[in-house]
Amino acid sequence: MTDYPKEYGAWVRAHRWTHIVHLTLDPKVEQRVKRLLVRTTAVGTERVVTLRMVDRVKRRVGRAGPCPRTVEGIAKAFEQQYVRQCTKLAQQRVPYVFAVELGGSGSNPHIHALLHGTEAIPCAQLAEVWRHGRARVEVYDPFLNGATYLAKEAGLPDFNWDVSKTLPPLWTAENSGTIPPHTGGVY
Repeated sequence: MTDYPKEYGAWVRAHRWTHIVHLTLDPKVEQRVKRLLVRTTAVGTERVVTLRMVDRVKRRVGRAGPCPRTVEGIAKAFEQQYVRQCTKLAQQRVPYVFAVELGGSGSNPHIHALLHGTEAIPCAQLAEVWRHGRARVEVYDPFLNGATYLAKEAGLPDFNWDVSKTLPPLWTAENSGTIPPHTGGVY
């Protein structure tokens, strides 16, 4: 029997990542967006949303609006919004790999991702880019188990993951020695 988490984790660990990212969805963000869009001001007999309210919504959740609480919704928000903003900050391509987990209840999709090319960007700034809930960003330590953690559900029927078209370089003897072993540390 194939040990998919171990094999997938080894493949991911073989690449040079710079940050590990954990992204969740906050239902309160969606509720605030709906309240802001519903709240109106009286102008004559018409009810309109003010530009100031719309600007606040755009600043909070970006142009794409709220993120649906689905695997597809959070994956799309990650790839089309989060990675795009990280690319702007890094001023270069940002290769990534991510997995979407549904959580214990099956209704709380969240993302675990590894990024490359973001070494010059502080973790706090990378966390601020996620506008759909909470973000925890840490500098990737290849001697901890981030790659294995990302791959822990590999092989399950509902394992959802994706990887960017470009990948970071592999660990080699020329660029920092051999592939770091999994030492059992935790993120």
